[in-house]
Amino acid sequence: MRILRNIRLVIALIVGIPVALFAAFMGIREYFNGTGTLHVVAPVEGSLVVRVDGIEQATLGPAQHGEIELEQGTHAVELVRGDGQVSARSVEVDDGFFEDLTPADGQCFVELDATEAYYGHAPRPEVEARHFGESSFEISSSRYFAESEMPSSIQSGSHVYLVFEVPCAMSSASDRELLIAAGYDG
Repeated sequence: MRILRNIRLVIALIVGIPVALFAAFMGIREYFNGTGTLHVVAPVEGSLVVRVDGIEQATLGPAQHGEIELEQGTHAVELVRGDGQVSARSVEVDDGFFEDLTPADGQCFVELDATEAYYGHAPRPEVEARHFGESSFEISSSRYFAESEMPSSIQSGSHVYLVFEVPCAMSSASDRELLIAAGYDG
């Protein structure tokens, strides 16, 4: 029995160490050489054309979310609303894990923790973060822009967030008022 246990340990080490080293190598490679993701959302009331370094990358309909892969470095981003208003941004993709949402002028967002509301027993999501202003903000792969994008189930301990555009005039609104603006009963 003891010999069998020792054999299993040796096999685990022989297999486990190279796998761990390979995973670390891939993570480092992605960090230094990978592309980043720019997220954009068209305003609720209109379309949005996205240009990166002078090249049109996407045209989005009302409230539509788009993802644009960017090489590392600095990029000139233009967000052109349907009414012609242009928002110019400089976006710095500093590593392969870059994932930011860049708002157009006049766009503000709220992030809602939807975990318990959709996968547990809470009656509604909770306000997790507010983004009022024209600055880009970091998001992760657990952020969704519509209920239809959300997974049907999640692993225990995971969290899922919904990102909604809200009127910028609501910067001092209560969480309840923001939930109502995002379409929940508060």
